[in-house]
Amino acid sequence: MKRPLLLLSMLVIGLFSYAFPVGTFTSHADSRYVITVYAPDADTRTALVAQGWVPDGVDVRRGTVTLVVNGRGWRRLQTQGWPILDVRPLDFPPVDAAYHTYAEMVDELNRVARQYPNLVQVSTYGKSLEKRDLYVVKISDNVHQDESDHEAGAIIFANIHAREHLTLEQALWAIHHFTENYGRDPAVTNLVNQREIWIMPNTNPDGTEYDIHKTGVYYWWRKNRRPNWDGSFGVDLNRNWGYRWACCGGSSGLPYSEIYRGTAPFSEPETSAIRDFFLAHPGIRVSLSLHTYSELILWPYGYTDDPLPPDMDPTDYAVMRRAGRAMAATNGYRPMQSSELYRTDGTSDDWIYGALRIPCWTAELYPSENPPGFYPPASVIPEQTERNRGMMEYFVALADEPRKILGLAGDVITPTVTLRVEADALPFTTTVQVEDNVGTTLVAVMEGENVLAMASTDIPRPGSATYTLRLPLKPGTHTLQAIAYDAAQNRGTSTPVVVKVGPSPQNPLKIRLPWMMKAVP
Repeated sequence: MKRPLLLLSMLVIGLFSYAFPVGTFTSHADSRYVITVYAPDADTRTALVAQGWVPDGVDVRRGTVTLVVNGRGWRRLQTQGWPILDVRPLDFPPVDAAYHTYAEMVDELNRVARQYPNLVQVSTYGKSLEKRDLYVVKISDNVHQDESDHEAGAIIFANIHAREHLTLEQALWAIHHFTENYGRDPAVTNLVNQREIWIMPNTNPDGTEYDIHKTGVYYWWRKNRRPNWDGSFGVDLNRNWGYRWACCGGSSGLPYSEIYRGTAPFSEPETSAIRDFFLAHPGIRVSLSLHTYSELILWPYGYTDDPLPPDMDPTDYAVMRRAGRAMAATNGYRPMQSSELYRTDGTSDDWIYGALRIPCWTAELYPSENPPGFYPPASVIPEQTERNRGMMEYFVALADEPRKILGLAGDVITPTVTLRVEADALPFTTTVQVEDNVGTTLVAVMEGENVLAMASTDIPRPGSATYTLRLPLKPGTHTLQAIAYDAAQNRGTSTPVVVKVGPSPQNPLKIRLPWMMKAVP
């Protein structure tokens, strides 16, 4: 490096370090930054490449090189003495700042785990191609215990395609929904008590980070970041699964293709890590993959147009079709077999059902059309994630026995519930009598949508059970109703009861004045 450039480098680095200390942005070693380096001529840029740096962009007129690096890379550039002109954390365009980057997602998962330590466990199940941790969240009432012998598992995974960022937000919504409403919403409370819920919020972190690496714009990236033999990058992670891989014209063998299937089934660390997680957790009974966009509920198979090929059990197909239609009824999506959209092979759902015989679905989220396509504004996140509340709860409820929706197996009998009033004055007490063939797992007394009292049990008692609940009622007239759930999420309701509550009995007020305390002669 020439001496004038070296002096300029020292000046720029000194000024930059004063304005932007390294500690400002480096709370995560794996956080990504867009860094602009001053490299005014070909020799300087060649020296940069020789030290192992791969330019993401070169502005010959300005004499700058743009690099995308993590926190460790930023420090190495400083150590090597390269003149850094600008550093920006990798992020969404400002208008979409509510979307979560990888680092923000990790922060959010850890925050929820700290807030709900008895409900949430955050762990990793592998690493991506670029060595980012792949995170999975477990939600259950005894979250640190393996209860798969008596609690069925439901798994939700998202963002397998990089540009489908709304899917990560939907996964985070589910994490918040099943934790924040525990103990407040009877339906959610019973599901968390009776299921092991697994959520993988971002299964393609390298691709999602790359998609936002050009500050202020999107890159429209779909695949992971595999360097291919032809100089292109990326494997479509939803064409890389091992069932009917490359069989039927639903993927491409050309590396530059958006649907490039890779060199072999499970060639990518991301897909092989998810596969190994499924194999290590045989208690998982249902699976839901989140994609965007089109507002659809899809079920297998994708590799064939035939709804009942030889490798599809007719009962399983009926279960997936009926449940798919039921889920679509909750949010207004359109239900169909996957191949009705277009033929695909090597997909996650085809492997999950074809290899493991686990009923599974894909939800293609908002919007229904393009624009806004893959990039809906962040302003829609609250509405569009909440829109899928019914779908999420219905899906998790299926896990104990999916064939119950056909009446062929499992528990389909609704608890019988009777509410009795024990007293008409404060403190107010009610008795809830329930009858169920398998046994109820949760009862609650409601006033409209408000939960007044709730009780649950991990060991349901078949037949009759009685619960005595004390209610925090104010004086006045109240309309009360009891509800009960069993482990299959069947819900029973009592006949409403109208009660009038009077004031609490009080002792007469006694006043002792000083003259009253004098001795009587």
